[in-house]
Amino acid sequence: MNEIDGMRSIAVALLALLPAACGEIKDERYPDFKAARDSGTVQRGWIPIFLPQSAYDIRDVHDLDSNAQSLSFRVPVSDIPTMVADMAAAPASEAKTVRRVIAAAGWSKSAPVQEVATYRLCQEGRPAALTVNAKTGDAFYMSQVIWRSNPCLAE
Repeated sequence: MNEIDGMRSIAVALLALLPAACGEIKDERYPDFKAARDSGTVQRGWIPIFLPQSAYDIRDVHDLDSNAQSLSFRVPVSDIPTMVADMAAAPASEAKTVRRVIAAAGWSKSAPVQEVATYRLCQEGRPAALTVNAKTGDAFYMSQVIWRSNPCLAE
C-alpha cells in the first residue's frame, strides 16, 4: 500500500468514527402545536405540558444521549399569563443563571430586560427554565439548567 492509500484509509476510518463521537441531536420544527402533536412529539414527552395549544413556530432541539432540550416557540401575548400561572419566577439571586438562559435563547441584545421574565421549573425531575418576552410572545425553554437552589427539591 502506498502512502496516499494509507492516508485515505486513515481518513475513511476517522470519518466512520465521527458520528460515534457526537451525540445524536434531533432538531425538529413545527408550524404549530397541532403539527407537533400529530408528529408524536407531544406523546413522546418532548413538548412540556405547559406549552399552550396556541403555540406556533416551534423548534425542538433534543439531545437523545443526555436528554437535554431547548425549545423555542411563540405564543399569543394574551396566553402568557395562563401559561406561567403556576410557575415561580426566578429570584434576583439567580441573575447569573437567568443571563445564561437568555444568552442561550439568543436574546442577550435584542430584548429589553423589563420585557423578559424567566421562570424556574422542574420538568420530569430535572431543573429547567422558561424565558418569555411579554411584549412579543417569544418563549424559550431549556432543560437541565443549573440553578443555585434546585426547584425540583421543593416538589
